[in-house]
Amino acid sequence: EFGVVEVWNVNGFTKDEVLELAASLDALSEHPIAKAVVAKARERGLLLKEPKKFEALKGLGVKALLEEPASADPRYAEGSGEAKKEVMVGGPALLESIGVGIPDEISRQIQDAGRKGQTVIFAVKNRVLLGAIALADIIREESREAIRALKDMGVRTSMITGDSEDVARWVSRELGIDEYFSRVLPHQK
Repeated sequence: EFGVVEVWNVNGFTKDEVLELAASLDALSEHPIAKAVVAKARERGLLLKEPKKFEALKGLGVKALLEEPASADPRYAEGSGEAKKEVMVGGPALLESIGVGIPDEISRQIQDAGRKGQTVIFAVKNRVLLGAIALADIIREESREAIRALKDMGVRTSMITGDSEDVARWVSRELGIDEYFSRVLPHQK
């Protein structure tokens, strides 16, 4: 089961804005990471917005439009002075696919989270990074027992996951899995 362990904000956004926008999209998903983000937003009493034109981006995350009044908010301006509504939530592959980098101010924390086996997702609005959310995966005892049983039978174990290299390495070590393949898209599995 996933749980939110940290929220980082950048570009003038607040931690609550990062969590609120991510949860607004994730509320339409059944994915365990999405459920954890929504649970944290509700725990903090944040009001979720209703997404329009929700779309799952295979292996990358999700995107949708959120209703907001047009404003002269300089964080979205790009010359027009109107607030854009496109919000995306996903992992590092999402950022790469849209050409958004991770600012130096949070890159070390994100790398540290990965080394600890935490999954990090990002919230983006109008191709501007709002921030990141770190989630921890609690490995169930049944998983440990299953791997032990396979090892006892002499079976070599492999894990194929969409998670980052750091998370895959950590989980493999924790469970004693022989090899892993990380950042694998659904259609490649």
